[in-house]
Amino acid sequence: PDSVYQERAGEHTMDLIIGGRIARTAGQLLNFDAHLESTLLGENIGSVLAAGGLSTSFRLWSFPVGIQAWGSLENRRPDYYIRHFHGTFHRWDVDFGYERRLAFGGKLTLDQLGTSLCLETATLQNQIYWDPKAIARQCADPIQLLSARLQHAHRWRVLAWRLQALYQLSTRQDVMPLPTVSLYGSLYTDFYYAKVLRIMLGVDCRWHTLYYAPYYEPAVMQFVNQRETTYGDFPLLNAFASFQLKRTRFFVEYYNIGDLFITPSQRFSAAHYPINPPVIRLGIAMDLNK
Repeated sequence: PDSVYQERAGEHTMDLIIGGRIARTAGQLLNFDAHLESTLLGENIGSVLAAGGLSTSFRLWSFPVGIQAWGSLENRRPDYYIRHFHGTFHRWDVDFGYERRLAFGGKLTLDQLGTSLCLETATLQNQIYWDPKAIARQCADPIQLLSARLQHAHRWRVLAWRLQALYQLSTRQDVMPLPTVSLYGSLYTDFYYAKVLRIMLGVDCRWHTLYYAPYYEPAVMQFVNQRETTYGDFPLLNAFASFQLKRTRFFVEYYNIGDLFITPSQRFSAAHYPINPPVIRLGIAMDLNK
């Protein structure tokens, strides 16, 4: 058993939590991990977290294949400061219901090809979100989320690349806004000069489809939903050079070079929050570990 004691704004609460975990991580064929905890007494009585996963690896002809599967069930009470918020501009006291989340996922890995495919789905109920007025709300209707992520990384002689594509669906974009497609790509050279100086030269790019991106509201310290303007459909391009000698690495980056020739510029990472204009960054990193 585990007891959790908290003191908030003069209030005292205590939870009695019991749980356990069993795992096998060094098996040759099958590994697993299972975790369960439940709140038996206290303010958050009835909260449950159950999660588990399986993983295995084998050879299909000459190709090593890895398979992972996982799932989780969560029933938890929203945090105290979400239910009771007293700020300069906002104030509410709402006894929100327990949030529920049921999620499943799986991943297929082909290490020899540098490729992996991950599929995940989740069902959310009583999801907490912040409306355009920065007020906490709760959506009683179930929300379905689905995502598929394809990753590929490979190296051919001195040329290397990393690619990633993400597809997402949300049945309630007004509650859980997500871009439908997100892409990332990096193309670079990786070689040694005189067998001691590692040199990496390349470019990378990030892009996603238009969606109603939330904005950060300092008054409640949360990302708040908005339905006025869509953001996205603008590639964030960076060029970089890295030089590593033993434990020291020097790098230079030309950040957001796409803003120089792509018109109109839509360089926003979140609603009302633009990213930096084109700028040159210099840096040095040292590894002090022995």
